[in-house]
Amino acid sequence: MPRTFKPFYGWWIVVVSAITLLLSGGIGFYSFGALFTPLINEFGWNRAQISLSMSIMGLVGLIGPVIRDVGK
Repeated sequence: MPRTFKPFYGWWIVVVSAITLLLSGGIGFYSFGALFTPLINEFGWNRAQISLSMSIMGLVGLIGPVIRDVGK
């Protein structure tokens, strides 16, 4: 009786998760520059204020794992 090869289901979840993270991270990070002009026009902010918000977002992402460990 021949054995049929069945890949482990967990690897499909890993592949789909990696593709999702690559697409969502790229869209969220690299499309921010396209929003500069609409944000300036809508809220009257300058480029420094908008860039500060992106910097704060990056710092929160870096500090997140440290804060998570402190709560344990």
